[in-house]
Amino acid sequence: MTPHTNYRLAALVVGLGSLLSWSIQPLAARALLPIFGGSSAVWTSSLIFFQLTLLVGYLLSHWVASRSKFALSLCLILMAATLFQLPVGFTDGPAGDHPLQDVWFLLSVSIGVPSLILYASSPIVQWIIGDSKGQTTFTLFAWSNGGSLFGLLSYPFLVEPNLSVSDQFILWSVLFSIFCCLFVIIVISHRLSGHQSTADIHKLDLRWTWMWPSALGVALLVSISEAISVDLTVTPILWVSPLAVYLITFIITFGFPRIWMGHRRWILGVSVLMLFIYLRLESWSVHWSMQLAGWCTILGIGCMSVHAELVRRQPTTHQLTNYYVSIAAGGVVGGLIVGFILPAFVNLRLEVDLTIIATVAFLWHASRTRIERLSSFATVYPSTVIGLISLVSLSSVLGYKTVKELSGQTHVYRNAYGTLKIKSYPVPKKKGGLIHLLDGRISHGFQYLGEQYRQEPTAYFTEASGIGRVLSQRKKVRKVGILGLGVGTLTAYSRPGDRYTFFELNPLVVQIAKTHFSYLKSAQGQVDIVLGDGRKSLEMMGVQGFDILIVDAFTGDAIPAHLLTEEALAIYSRQLRHDGLIAINVSNRHADLKRVVESHGRRYDLSFSWVRHRASSPLGHYISEWAFLAKDDESLKQYELPIIETPESIITWRDDFAPLLPILK
Repeated sequence: MTPHTNYRLAALVVGLGSLLSWSIQPLAARALLPIFGGSSAVWTSSLIFFQLTLLVGYLLSHWVASRSKFALSLCLILMAATLFQLPVGFTDGPAGDHPLQDVWFLLSVSIGVPSLILYASSPIVQWIIGDSKGQTTFTLFAWSNGGSLFGLLSYPFLVEPNLSVSDQFILWSVLFSIFCCLFVIIVISHRLSGHQSTADIHKLDLRWTWMWPSALGVALLVSISEAISVDLTVTPILWVSPLAVYLITFIITFGFPRIWMGHRRWILGVSVLMLFIYLRLESWSVHWSMQLAGWCTILGIGCMSVHAELVRRQPTTHQLTNYYVSIAAGGVVGGLIVGFILPAFVNLRLEVDLTIIATVAFLWHASRTRIERLSSFATVYPSTVIGLISLVSLSSVLGYKTVKELSGQTHVYRNAYGTLKIKSYPVPKKKGGLIHLLDGRISHGFQYLGEQYRQEPTAYFTEASGIGRVLSQRKKVRKVGILGLGVGTLTAYSRPGDRYTFFELNPLVVQIAKTHFSYLKSAQGQVDIVLGDGRKSLEMMGVQGFDILIVDAFTGDAIPAHLLTEEALAIYSRQLRHDGLIAINVSNRHADLKRVVESHGRRYDLSFSWVRHRASSPLGHYISEWAFLAKDDESLKQYELPIIETPESIITWRDDFAPLLPILK
């Protein structure tokens, strides 16, 4: 082949490899969500895993460049062995006691090696083409960025809405096979004998001056992605947005470096700080789309600021390998600090706050150090003042937010499934005050402390709510299954002879319900608790014959879609008596989950009912929406529920196909 043909083939390989390496990230995390109960930690753990894989891939490419023929031959053997394991995918196994480590394990054994090959391939191809033919690598770098961006943006808008997860893995595996074949053709078509190890390539020299900006960029990505997942929902379309912004900041800062130099960075930075303060204090009242846009703006400006420092510190050509490896190593450091170290030692979710403060401090120090070399008071003084004002403002907001969250008698617990806060309030005095459980900022129930009011159903479960109307009917002894424990409020409806079985994924919730609340201890009926994912537990159990099966296993505003799919509905139906009732809490600020349940009812010819209620409380209004499904109208009428005609089925959620975009409010 001619050099021009080789170069075009190399561009295709680099672009396809980047597309595959970035599209597998939301695909893999989407496939893992049902295994880990829809936890937002799945995406955070996945981001850090792929950052670590990127580092190992760059190290592999550095080794190949220093060992030439021998190392490249081993790389080809590894690639060939990977092809025999296609198509990639996950085995559905129960999450263990350490879900974050389990995420890494499943990712490693399923897509670890293919991802490693993809991350290493782009530098290797650029090394082969640039070194052997004297071609510039900037065009290949552009192809890499273009492929990455297309791979990210195509997933939520083209791939996920039209293909099941299994079909997505098959498509990805086919494209990976094509990529491997093209890569081998490039290697064979070049004479590799001229690639000899050099001292500059062989010596690996990591430098903190390159690692710190990269660490802050990834820390911003991970912490803001976590904030979006916790405050909004866990879904690929919301994962891809910040990841795409992160990638675009690299394209802008490295492709157009002058755009982000000078004082405009501080001017935009101050505006973004005001936006950050607003989101931290008032995001509850902001629509999800505006929240997403706000967080992505903060991420974009922050990442461009720190990535501009990477551009400013670019080395000479012979140090490029060390430069890229240092950037990848810094990303791993930032991801580990925000994703693992801070959550292990700080119970409150302060990662995004601390990362923003660290970013401002770093940029202030970098600008101040650089400007001081100019010995110009006119430039040093404004930079110093702006930096100090920014740091003081951010620290004040963080302090206010922390004091507000810890005001009153507060206990804070945290594990891989979320942050749980227990707050005590002296009001209402008539009922002895109350104790309140929150997951992030979402209420998961409260209880009055006065002796005669302790067993009063509250929050989303009052007697006038949909589920309250059902459980208040006392016609017979009942057997009730409940996915999601909360504080155990529903046991207030139990009577002697009843049996309530709770299925709870988070062990901290069980601990809190038993130690801080008294609903479980005061229940008149028998109460059993099964620890683990509710759907999987029901699937493994024999037929229970529940009179009522309640689905209320939602974390914050996140949506564990695997609890609302056709397969899940089949499991629920199998566990019911012939006249049993399925009750699903579809209350959500961001998604109209009622439409999913309606569609299931229409598709399987089930009777459908829906009750919306607004309850007043000392903590504000609780708006609850409950959807009910039964095998016939009589099963609904026995609980005095209105029978509602369901529309034509237009939304279909299955285990491997559950697009969220059509139901977002």
